[in-house]
Amino acid sequence: MKKKAPSGFPLKLHATGYWYAYLNGKIRYFGKGDAMEALADYQKRLGAIMSGEEDKQKIVAGKMTLAQLTTLYVENLQARVETGELTSRRYGEYIRVYNKMLEVIPPKKNVETLKAVDFQPLRQVLAKGCKLGRLVTKAEMIIRLFRWGAECEFYEKEPKVKQWLELPTRNAISRERSHKARFFTAEQLQRIVMAAEDTIYPKQWKAIILTAICCGFGSRDISDLRFSDLQLEKGIITLPRSKTGNERRAALWSEVVDAIRDYLETERPESEEFSDRVFLTSEGTRWNYDTEKSRVDSLGLAFRRLTKMMGIAETSFYSIRRTFRTVADEVGDFPACDLIMGHADHTMGGVYRQYIKDDRLKKVSEHVRAWYFSPDVERIQREETLRLQKVQEERWKKIHAPKKRRPTRKPEEE
Repeated sequence: MKKKAPSGFPLKLHATGYWYAYLNGKIRYFGKGDAMEALADYQKRLGAIMSGEEDKQKIVAGKMTLAQLTTLYVENLQARVETGELTSRRYGEYIRVYNKMLEVIPPKKNVETLKAVDFQPLRQVLAKGCKLGRLVTKAEMIIRLFRWGAECEFYEKEPKVKQWLELPTRNAISRERSHKARFFTAEQLQRIVMAAEDTIYPKQWKAIILTAICCGFGSRDISDLRFSDLQLEKGIITLPRSKTGNERRAALWSEVVDAIRDYLETERPESEEFSDRVFLTSEGTRWNYDTEKSRVDSLGLAFRRLTKMMGIAETSFYSIRRTFRTVADEVGDFPACDLIMGHADHTMGGVYRQYIKDDRLKKVSEHVRAWYFSPDVERIQREETLRLQKVQEERWKKIHAPKKRRPTRKPEEE
């Protein structure tokens, strides 16, 4: 029978059966016994935990548990966040991956006793609903954890985690990517904007998509955009990447400025909590956010529903970012493209280059704008109007179609 925590109980029940709590910024475990025994252990150790004395205890070589190793490495990551070496977003990704690991592998298991059989179910958990490239990123976070422990001499022999997790090959990742659409044509993007006119918030969709293709934004960038990042009068946007913290700056088209202003004046919902954000959901919340267990991408889901309704091949909002970079590279000014995308330039030129003028950014922006408006807009508008009319007619028929009556059963003849 599954154990349950009493109401108001300070501990939570781990999937592996251990009682735990988040104390002093770390996960603490209090045994696998009944609730009262765990509570007694909790009360006994609480003072030492909150004062930091428990963490200062010497760890005996060869007796390092998985929970101890994870706790110490997370503390190291926290220090890197404070110094600016690691972003808060990346730190959150580490925490989610390590929490999943501790749900699969018992936290009190000795690191030196870990075997390949312990990591096979973990790989399945990490791969669930995940692309191969993303799986590699998660696996590398776990590999980094055990490598750090070996460098700190917490154990003599480093577990063969990389071999046990069986990372996907580059060929496998390339095959997966080749089967999915990762680029939009200019006509497709214009059709998506026009199709959005049939949604509840057409002006917001227009502003979001135009901003994304003008600046090479992903869904997280749209959600993170603040009013302090916008200079609509100058037509400039500055938004450091939340993933890496890299500087990013882009020039806005006049159509983007008009679309954002139109949205702000007519459709933007009121929100006290997120009053600094430009784009919000209809409930006044963020489009994208992180939880303890996962990342929520409401904008990406809504965009996929929109493209699916139009019959466009399976793709994602992030493909707009890939599309921008592909078209922008045609200008040949790669440092300017890197600045707009928020990509780090680790070449010697990137080390010596001190600034990039806005004129170079505008040149890239105008090239992408010319590409976007190159199709026959009037023809696309006529075709989309006809398509929307057909969609509305089909909806009307479904609503007003006479209901089929169930055939009455004839009485059996005697």
